[in-house]
Amino acid sequence: MLSPIYPDLHQYVPQDCTFVTVPESDANQILDTENADLEGGSERFTVDELALSTECNLVVMVGTGHYS
Repeated sequence: MLSPIYPDLHQYVPQDCTFVTVPESDANQILDTENADLEGGSERFTVDELALSTECNLVVMVGTGHYS
């Protein structure tokens, strides 16, 4: 299942790709978002949704930036 993405980006996602979703907590752990070194030091980023297609070598990620 493909996460909802911005409508203008749909044209870039091949229709014949099969996607699997990664649970939010697993995605954040795999990508180690808690320890991400973002510019400025006070910013954080978390993954809200992650879907991937190994057959199409494509990742679709929806995230949230947090600024202090």
